[in-house]
Amino acid sequence: MKKSLTLALCALSVSAFATTPSIEDQMSYPPPPPLLDFPNWWSVIAYNPQNGAFGYGEGGMIKAAQNKALKDCELASNDANKQHCQIVTEANHACVALATGDSPEKYAAVRNFRMKREKAEQEALAACKMNSANCTITFSACER
Repeated sequence: MKKSLTLALCALSVSAFATTPSIEDQMSYPPPPPLLDFPNWWSVIAYNPQNGAFGYGEGGMIKAAQNKALKDCELASNDANKQHCQIVTEANHACVALATGDSPEKYAAVRNFRMKREKAEQEALAACKMNSANCTITFSACER
């Protein structure tokens, strides 16, 4: 009799705990934040330090933007030096700037993630002036 009473009490207590929700079930959590989907937008500058030619490419795919910048630089070079075109700066969702000095090999290219064209231009001029007295902004752009 004791055995059957003990078994009955155990079964009753197990069933009582089985229907009681756990603490985790009783807590409510806020919904997860929405996923932000920012598509890529690349800005790329290619430059030829032999003759000062440059090219610009932009777009959602980095390789396409790089290829466009290099192609434009090579077209602007318009001579045998086109093989010297190289990517000098690239950025995703940012501003880019190119400053050139007294001669084509004295240049600086920067990117600025604060999305301020003026800031990117200031940084490019400051970097260029470390190697050349007379620097000017040759090109700058921000994402569309």
